[in-house]
Amino acid sequence: MVESKTFKFETDVPLKVVFSFDDFREKEWEDGGKSYGYGVRSDGDMGYINCSQKLHDLLQEMGVKKGVSVTITKKTVELESGKPGYGFRVEKNGEVRTTYGEKAPVEPQGAPESTQTPTTYEGIPELGAVMKACFREAEMIVGEFGTGNADLRQTEMGLTARYLFIQVNRDKA
Repeated sequence: MVESKTFKFETDVPLKVVFSFDDFREKEWEDGGKSYGYGVRSDGDMGYINCSQKLHDLLQEMGVKKGVSVTITKKTVELESGKPGYGFRVEKNGEVRTTYGEKAPVEPQGAPESTQTPTTYEGIPELGAVMKACFREAEMIVGEFGTGNADLRQTEMGLTARYLFIQVNRDKA
């Protein structure tokens, strides 16, 4: 029996996959969101990827089917609401499309910390850096237990980041 695994999308890490089937599996979540599973091969391993509605729609537009190879890269982006979130960049035969439209990705998570006061934050510079770190941590936490609904995921990420920020500053007091 061949073992299959779930290939996870990591921010700013390209994942090259070859589709194993012409179809996909649709799953509806309790919160009303949906995800779409595709059987793929990556680096010789067999498995599957779970896609959001936007990524699924993009893959369908690009005509993925058995034997088609694409490279998918998860990007940190600014959502239409102005909040941070995730989008995807998909490359197929030199054609590049994204789920985030014309908006450019925000700085990668691995970027060096800035000790400068952000332009939108007037106050203690260290608090801006702490909040930024709390949002990165919240992204990882919510990513592990995420839901299929992008709006709910963003809300949970914001709440988690605020909780972490309060805890970090309470510990310093």
